[in-house]
Amino acid sequence: MLLKKKMMFGLILCVLILGAFLPTLMGLKKLPQKTFGEGEDLILVTQSIDRSLPNMSLASGIEEQDFVDAVSPEIYAYSSLMGLPITIRGVDFPRFKDFEGIEIVKNSTSSPSVLIGRELSRRLGIGLGSEITITGTTKPAFYVSRIDAVFSGSNDDELLLPLKVVRKFVGFGSSGVSAIRVKTDRPDLLLEYLQSGNYTVNMGSGGSPSKPVDPSDQGSNRIILEEIALRYTNLSFDIGNLSYMSVFIQRGSGSVAVVVSGFVFLSCALTFIGITAILAKGISEKKKDIGVLYGIGASDARITLFFLKETLLLAFPSALIGTTAGFLLSKAITTNLSLIAFGKYITPDTSPSIFLGVTILSILIAAISCICCLFYLLKWNPSELISQSAAETKVYTLKETLNED
Repeated sequence: MLLKKKMMFGLILCVLILGAFLPTLMGLKKLPQKTFGEGEDLILVTQSIDRSLPNMSLASGIEEQDFVDAVSPEIYAYSSLMGLPITIRGVDFPRFKDFEGIEIVKNSTSSPSVLIGRELSRRLGIGLGSEITITGTTKPAFYVSRIDAVFSGSNDDELLLPLKVVRKFVGFGSSGVSAIRVKTDRPDLLLEYLQSGNYTVNMGSGGSPSKPVDPSDQGSNRIILEEIALRYTNLSFDIGNLSYMSVFIQRGSGSVAVVVSGFVFLSCALTFIGITAILAKGISEKKKDIGVLYGIGASDARITLFFLKETLLLAFPSALIGTTAGFLLSKAITTNLSLIAFGKYITPDTSPSIFLGVTILSILIAAISCICCLFYLLKWNPSELISQSAAETKVYTLKETLNED
């Protein structure tokens, strides 16, 4: 093997950069889905085109329908606790518990009203019985209470408060809510129900960009059903209504996607530069060997395939080790440091698909780096490669060879 095995250490370090950055960036991209949920059976009913809010009576009406599995009316607010930004979710707790399937880890009462997520509790160092002070988000408000339960679940980095309390934080009326999350596998029947009751609301799938439900416009309603599977990543869908929830979800998600894409590109560029530097040094040390291969009749393609094979033999284990180390480092960083965006803690996406993607991407980068390095060297003719290699070889004296002073 012409390439030295010790090059693996440098390759592992380069891949580690990619393996540490990408899971965190993918976790950042999934924050909107983490807040509102995702799934084919999840429908989000939000503010209407005439700015009227969904309300509790609408939530109760939807809940009574046979085709609906669960309903959760909610208000979303942002504040700070102990100097850190947090997401506050106003909920009707029995409905929210049924919808999310959360688990109460600790509680001081059978009917808790102030619940803190286990992850948020761990990071802030507070728990059951701790006194908290929360201020209003968009309206002057002040709330002091004690935590009477700790929960675990998909949103355990949030603080859950009663709807009536959070309404004061955001200035909603006596029954208004930000959104009504609905679990149903029959969105067409939900749409018919909203039409029949002349409810002017917006309806979208899994927190995706939504369209207004207009009972008088059957044509646009058919479009709604066609677009109901839209996801956050579909930035081409233009919002034509005044739903601040829809604007927040789409524009906010679009901004996150742009930032994530930029950092992914930067991470790949840094990895490429590092791997290229390591391979360039290793391959340049083999100029004489390349010259000899030329001399015995090897073609450019044959030499390229030879070095590419050796590079892949080094890149494959390096990618596996570097990606694994990067994932562990990413988890350690996010566990011990508070990486927060939009009031939510960033959780690295360490799914098997991301692991496989980072590993394959690392191997591809190594292969491209090898070809780039060879592209320069293969321009030289065999005699130049051999003579330059000889010129770069250090000549030792007898004393130096015998290690004599």
